[in-house]
This record gives sequence, structure tokens and C-alpha cells, in this order.
Amino acid sequence: MDHERTLLISQTAELACAMEMLAPKPGNVSPGSPFKYLNEMTFVASAAAIAEAFADPGLSVGELVTRAVRRTKQLTDRNTNLGIILLLAPLVSAANDVSALKRPGSVKDGVDPRDLRESVSRVLAGLDDGDASAVYSAIKSASPEGLDRSEKYDVTDFDAQGSGAPPILEAMRFAASWDSIASEYATGYEITFGLTAPKLVALWEEGHTLRGSVVQTFLCLLSAVPDTLIARKQGRRASWAVAALAERALERGGCFTAEGRCAVRRLRRMLEDPDNLMNPGTTADLLAAGLFVFLESEQERTPVPDILARWDFKGRKDNG
Repeated sequence: MDHERTLLISQTAELACAMEMLAPKPGNVSPGSPFKYLNEMTFVASAAAIAEAFADPGLSVGELVTRAVRRTKQLTDRNTNLGIILLLAPLVSAANDVSALKRPGSVKDGVDPRDLRESVSRVLAGLDDGDASAVYSAIKSASPEGLDRSEKYDVTDFDAQGSGAPPILEAMRFAASWDSIASEYATGYEITFGLTAPKLVALWEEGHTLRGSVVQTFLCLLSAVPDTLIARKQGRRASWAVAALAERALERGGCFTAEGRCAVRRLRRMLEDPDNLMNPGTTADLLAAGLFVFLESEQERTPVPDILARWDFKGRKDNG
């Protein structure tokens, strides 16, 4: 595997994390909207930790997760990105595998999303006991909020090294009904490839700003996939109520119309909580995964500087 391509893929992961944080999404940390113990610089450091951890092409998924969690803990004192790490590790591994098949000296940096999805399926099917132990250990080390005891496959049932952990896909399938990150492992990233990335592509092709497209895609995710972090903290009714309000904002145009933006502000007020109990954190994690796939695929057609130039500026197709 070409080291330069691996570095580019790790940088794409960092960009996906940065874009997810920088977009002013209701209920999440963004510039000017910190939490009590978290601000945008915490997430900038976390994105840098991910990029550093993912820059080695020889690591397994479990090793990528372990390294990223360890590096994040060296830079922050909070769990800011466990869900993103769990989602991005198989995607980065798959992108490395696809890129390794490219001709040396190829001028294109990205990968076709169909190839990436097929590669992700192979990566997930190849997860072994070492990956399972590493993932369980990383989850336990990160101590995510809202993680209740489970009657089966509970991380507290394993030692610090994750010894005795069951196959990771088996555990993820068990948790899929109440955890969207587990559901992605169980379904071969159905949300990422079936909803998030296609929505970003559609908005991009319509000519919207990238920042607006990220927020609009977040609203689509929040309405279609009730946030499982909110559900764990506040119950499923709360997550459904948030999803319904996000749907109403979309019906009014979301962030692309004055009426929609008014509805988004109402949603933001609903999610404001000094203890962050209504933080749609799982939705943000899913968004980061979709951004990674979008950025990887768009680099097949558009140089990264041109992609970044669209953050605040509309494309020629946009009329709104």
C-alpha cells in the first residue's frame, strides 16, 4: 500500500470530522455553541488524533480503533469521538484496500462508493477475535455516556484487554435495534451508503454550499433515524419527538429557506440542555461517516481545494 495514499485517506477522515463539527447543527458542538465541558477545539484535537492514528496502512480495524482511542485520550479528557472512530475504522481500512488496487501514479485520489461499499463488506466479514477484543477494550476505555448494562455482551463483563469478547459482528447484531452504530456494522453501513452519502451527493450536485448541505443532511438523518444516544439518555419517546421536529423543519425547507431556518431554531431550543442530555451525538457520528464516503468518492472528480472552496460558496447550479 502506497504510504502517500494512506496519508491522504487519513486526512480525508480528519476533514470529515472537521466538517461535521464546523457545520452549525442543532444540539451539537459547533463554533460559538460549546457544551459545558466541550468546545470546538476539543473536537479539532480529536480529529487530529484520528488522522494520526489512521495513517498506518498495516493496522487491523481493531488496532485502528485502539490507537485512535488512545491518541484521543492523550489530547482530551472527554470521550468526544468513540462513535466516529468505530464507524470510520472499517471505512478507512476498506478505502486503503480499494486504493491499493489502483495503478501506481494514478492521478485520482478518491474511490468509487460502490467499490468502497463492497470493500467494507469484506472488511466486516474479516473481523476476527483480535478485532473484537480491541474494540471491546476501546469502548470500555472511552467510557461512553448513556451506556447501560446489557444482559448480553456487556463491555464490563470483559477484562481491560477485552479477553473473552464474542465475535464483533455477533455483538453488533445483538445491539443493532437500539444503537445505530452497531446497526451499521450489522447491515454493511446501510445508513451511510443508503442515506447519508447519497443525500450529500444530491445536495452537492444541486449546487448548495457544503456547510448548508451538511446541516441539511444532518436534519434528514435526525428525522429518518431517531438518535439512539438521546434514546439511551432520555428514552425513545424523546428521540422520536426530536425526529418529528426535524421532519417538520425539512418540510419547511430546512436550512435553505427562512421558514425552515425558523423551524431549525425551534429544534435547537428543544435540544439545548446544560447537561447535554438531548445531544444527538449518534446522528453526528453517522454524519461523519457519510462525509468520509462523500469526500472519498468526490475526489474521483473534484480536487480537494475545489471541494473546500464550496464550504461557504454556492456552485453554479444553485438558485436558492
